[in-house]
Amino acid sequence: MASLSSPPVHSAARAGRRLKALALGVSLSVLSFFAALTIAYLHRGAAARMSVPLPPVLYPNTAVLLLSSGALQISLRRLRAGHMRAMLRWLAAAFTLGWVFLGGQYWAWRQWRRAGVFLRTDPGSRFFFLFTAAHAIHIAAGLAVLGAVFTLAWRGRLRPEQPAPLEAAAIFWHCLDAAWLGLLALLLLA
Repeated sequence: MASLSSPPVHSAARAGRRLKALALGVSLSVLSFFAALTIAYLHRGAAARMSVPLPPVLYPNTAVLLLSSGALQISLRRLRAGHMRAMLRWLAAAFTLGWVFLGGQYWAWRQWRRAGVFLRTDPGSRFFFLFTAAHAIHIAAGLAVLGAVFTLAWRGRLRPEQPAPLEAAAIFWHCLDAAWLGLLALLLLA
């Protein structure tokens, strides 16, 4: 008599699915955190509006973050196609651009400091520093994940038939893109 249960799943495939589910869960938690910050910002209403324009470096810096995600996506495609050297190059590009983005965030804080805008300047500047610092901490975590995946790949432990570590890293990294775009739009439009 045939069993009605599904065939046994390879343990690596199961572990890969669990890893991607974990990345999705963490990403949803991150988005929930930023949604809570957004609600607090909107609740403050006009009192939270910034009295000075956003630092100009934020616009090219946003492009850097998006390019980093693009490089990460190309890296994932190269992995799936079995082109390991190209995957490593694109993963290194994504990692490097992530660091450039983090440096750009620091530069934005310095631009505001030079303009005389500090944490205590007004409620809007407080939210700006809170949003960008929280995002920077999450970017640093994402860079740690990308670094760990790069190390796996460099050591030959990331294979086309088991792309879950890179897929999970990409899920989290793209979540950080979405959070940044939402926060930037909020600061520009609210």
